[in-house]
Amino acid sequence: MWPGHDTSNSIRAWVTPDGTVISPEQNLGVLFAEAGVWARPSKQRLDELAYLLSEDIIWAYGSQSKDVMAAPLGGAVTPAEFKLAADGSGTFRFCHNDHGGALTGGGGAPPDVYWQNVVVLTADHKATLSKKELPSAQN
Repeated sequence: MWPGHDTSNSIRAWVTPDGTVISPEQNLGVLFAEAGVWARPSKQRLDELAYLLSEDIIWAYGSQSKDVMAAPLGGAVTPAEFKLAADGSGTFRFCHNDHGGALTGGGGAPPDVYWQNVVVLTADHKATLSKKELPSAQN
C-alpha cells in the first residue's frame, strides 16, 4: 500500500481473514503464532522459522534491506535466533542490512546500515519488536 499517491513510502503488512492487521509495530504475535513458533508439536524447527520470520519482518520494513547471516562488524552481527523458555516466553534476534539510506555529499551507492532487531516474546503469544542501529565498521 502507499499513502495517498506517494509511492516512495510503501506500507507493508499482513491481514488475517478476520481483518487483524499485522505489522512490525502491531499484532506481531499473530505472525509468530501463525508461523507455528508456539505450536506443540512444532511444525518446523525454530532455526528454519528464524530465517523465514526475519525475512518476513524485513520485507515489512519496505526498504532494500536484507537479512545478515555473516559477522561483518567484528561479531556484532549474528544469525537469526530464537531463545525460548518452556512457557514460550523469550527472544527472537536477527540483524539486517539496510541499503535504503540517503547519501550525503554525492553519488555512489547508499551506505550500508546494520540493525539489531530484538523481538520479546511472551508466554501469552504476544510479541514486541525493537531495533537499534549497530555501530558501523568505520566508527
